Amino acid sequence: METHLVVLGILQVVTVLIYGWVGRVFLSQPRYNHPSIFHSPAARLVLCYGPLVAMVVLVVLAFVLTESPWLFLGLTVAGFVASSVRPDRDLLR
Repeated sequence: METHLVVLGILQVVTVLIYGWVGRVFLSQPRYNHPSIFHSPAARLVLCYGPLVAMVVLVVLAFVLTESPWLFLGLTVAGFVASSVRPDRDLLR
C-alpha cells in the first residue's frame, strides 16, 4: 500500500471527525448552548472552515501524490456525508 495514501487517509479521518464534532456541538445547537471555545471569533473561524479547507487540500494532494486518487475522493465524500449533521426528525413533521 502507498505510504502517501495511508498518511493522507489518517489526516482525512481526523479532519472528518473534527468536521462532525463541530457540526454536532456548534452548527446544530442554539447560541446559548455552544462550548466556550466557540466564543472566540478566530477559533470559531478555524473550527468551522478549517476542516472543509483541509478536506479539499487533502483531496488535491491525493490526486498529486497517489496512484488511486478516486478511491480517496470517494472515501472522503462518504465520510463527509456520514458525519454531516442530520436534522431532528421531530422538526421535520
